[in-house]
Formats: sequence, C-alpha cells, structure tokens
Amino acid sequence: MKFTKRKFIFRTITLFVAFFVLFVKPEIITNIPLIIKQLLWLLLMLEQLVVVFPKTNNKTPFGKLFSRHYKEVENYDKSKLLKESTIYNKRSVITFFLWILMIYVIYLIYKINLIDDNHVFFLSVVFYFFDHFCINVWCPFHKILVRNKCCNTCRIFNWGHFMIYSPLIVINNNYYTTSLVLMALSVLIQWEIQHYLYPQRFYEISNENLKCSSCDIECRFTKKIV
Repeated sequence: MKFTKRKFIFRTITLFVAFFVLFVKPEIITNIPLIIKQLLWLLLMLEQLVVVFPKTNNKTPFGKLFSRHYKEVENYDKSKLLKESTIYNKRSVITFFLWILMIYVIYLIYKINLIDDNHVFFLSVVFYFFDHFCINVWCPFHKILVRNKCCNTCRIFNWGHFMIYSPLIVINNNYYTTSLVLMALSVLIQWEIQHYLYPQRFYEISNENLKCSSCDIECRFTKKIV
C-alpha cells in the first residue's frame, strides 16, 4: 500500500503540473527541451516494460498472469472456474467497448478542432492519475463494471496502461505517442493471451495467492478472511 500511495501522490502532482502548464502557462509547452520529452517517454515506456517480464513483475495484481504468482488451490472445481471466468469475460468485453466508444468520441471532438494535441496529452495525464485513484480511492470498474472483489482479483488490472495511452491514438505521425500506444496494446494483448491459456491464474477459486488469507496488503475493499 505504501508503494501505491507514493505513486498516487506522484501522479496527483503530475496532474496539477500538467493542468498548470496547459491552462495557466501554455507557453511553457513550446519551450520544453527535447531531452526532457525523451526522458519522460523513456520513463513511461519503462513503467510498461517492467510488467511484461516475469522477473521484473513482482506485484500480484498485475503479475498474476505469470506462473511465479500462481499457487494452485488443491482440487479446485474446474466447472466453477469456467463459470466465473465466463461471467468476468462478459463484463470485460462490455467495459472494453464502452472505453473504445469514449475514445471514439474524443477522436470526433479532436477532428472538429475543439481540442488539440496538448488537450489530448492532458487527457492521458488525467487517465494516468485516475489509474491510481482507482487503486487508492474509488474504482468504477470495481463498483460498477467488472465488479471484481479487489485489485488482486481484478480481471482487467493490466488494461490500465492501454486506458492511459489510448487517447493518444488520435494524434498522427508522432513516434513517441505511437510507440507508447503500441507498447500499452502489447501489455493488454499479453494479459488476454495469458488469461485465455491459463485462466486458473486469475481467480481465487484456483489460485491460492489471490485469496484474502494469502494477502499481506492492508486492503480497503474487504476484511481479510483467514
């Protein structure tokens, strides 16, 4: 929890800085040195890269796609697992299409010049902030859409990267934005392939590490069950 709180504080500061630059001192944008932009891009890429490799992915919520985070529940009910995965797959599909619909609306607004590239970048910063707002404060995916029990059991946890950078799809001919989107899409695709191949890793019915009794995090969602 200390790790996620630190990231939440950092992203909150990032949001306020981005708001100040865009809406109070927009002239700063044109004076940002290229090296700063490149370092920012590198930081954002590294944030995504650490989750795609088993050795660097050491947190259960976004690492449960790998065998290192899987401890099989003895004699788990496979039919129950299939039923639960089917339910969460349907909710995930609905969530995905609603998100794509929102991105399409952003695209239309962008095309009629109501917003420009800088506003699109700011939207990504807003989503960057809300990614950890969901973990630390309140999550619409947890409460309304996917309705998973907690972050550990979240069916779409690694979708966060794609959600953050998806607004950048509307910006054309920009290596930095395109590479971030493609990397985020790779993270999402990897997650979905692993879920298809190893659904048992994603649910507490079959993965002991996802049970409350195996969790050492101070949980804000539910009381720990021993």
